[in-house]
Parts: sequence; structure tokens; C-alpha cells
Amino acid sequence: MLTVRGRYVDGTICLREEVTVEGEREVLVTFLDDEALVLISESEYEDACRQMALAEVALTNRECEVLQLLQDGRTNREIAIRLKLSAGTVRNYTSSIYTKLKVRNRLEAVNRALELGLLTFGQDGTGG
Repeated sequence: MLTVRGRYVDGTICLREEVTVEGEREVLVTFLDDEALVLISESEYEDACRQMALAEVALTNRECEVLQLLQDGRTNREIAIRLKLSAGTVRNYTSSIYTKLKVRNRLEAVNRALELGLLTFGQDGTGG
């Protein structure tokens, strides 16, 4: 069983800490305010974590696309061609991503996004 500690904020479960017990694969979330229990699957748990992380940093869909291409190691010019944008627009998106993630460069942005669950290892912009 996987027990998850979290908090309830404005209708969303904010899952923070996980503790593995006995190897089963269900997730248990306890609402301490009204003592209700909710069981969710691991994929639902991962989706909820991603959604909370995304909400915390408020990345737009386009910023998420740029971030995925940054993870692939693409240059601003390559990203611009891929997304049919100008290099200056891509530079603006990367700057906005850095600000929202509170990082200084591409590597830090990708690492922070991985920590937050916004990206996964091996994910690439090609879908392959």
C-alpha cells in the first residue's frame, strides 16, 4: 500500500509525501479536515501531482511545449522552426519559463520541471 500525505486546497488534493508499505499499489489520501478517505490509482496520483505542479508555476501550454523541446536539447532556433515561431518569441518563452520555475538556465529549468513532475525522464517533443 502506498500512503500519501497531502493537503486539500480549493478543491484540489496537493500530494506531497509518499511512504511505501507492504508493496500494494493503491494510494490512500486522508482529508484531515473532515476525515474522509479517498483511494486513487498511481496514474491518478501522478496526474494530480503534475496538475498541482503546473498550477503552482502556471506554465502556459506553449511554455510546456517549449520546455519539452528544451529537455530534448534543442536550440532556440530549432524550437522556433519546430513551433513556427520567431527566435525572439522562443527567447521570451524561455525567459518566462525561467522566471516561473525560479531558475537561471535551460539545465536548471529541465531539472526543476523533472522534480515537479512537469516532465518525465526520456520524454521528448517527438512523442517517440
